[in-house]
Amino acid sequence: MRLLIVLAFAAVAVSLVASASAATKPEVQAYLNAVRPPIGEYQQRLRAISVTIDRILFTKTSLARTAVRLRRHGAALRLIAARSEKVKPPSVLAAPHRSLTRSFALMAESMNALASGLEVGDFNESAYVGPVTKAQKLQRYWRDEFIVLLRRALIPVPLWLKTLGTE
Repeated sequence: MRLLIVLAFAAVAVSLVASASAATKPEVQAYLNAVRPPIGEYQQRLRAISVTIDRILFTKTSLARTAVRLRRHGAALRLIAARSEKVKPPSVLAAPHRSLTRSFALMAESMNALASGLEVGDFNESAYVGPVTKAQKLQRYWRDEFIVLLRRALIPVPLWLKTLGTE
């Protein structure tokens, strides 16, 4: 009997702590609306990067021209990171949001590493792949935490969110 009472008090305490740290539905919706534009820009940029890399593989595009394009992509990704940094997340998402912002900066770093490798003709794959892998891991962390928050707030999870960190 005592065990049941202790377990009941523990459950109440856990629910109070969880509800105190949870964001309200309007806060979560406002954050979703604020974070959607930088992520949309990021996903468009990924498609453009894919086209740039395809040009190397399937056409006779010069490596120097491709390096310039990759550096532009890197600069655009840094701007996306700066925009993301200005978005104020609910307090429960503060750490995951910093991870999301860092992921955009890592992708910019990877574009610059790839461009440098093309410019000097000595491509170090780990200089490119390492930041991309880390960025995807950070994005998945943010995505998973945000999906939990959306579900708790009874807000439908957008399709674009489900694929973030897998591209």
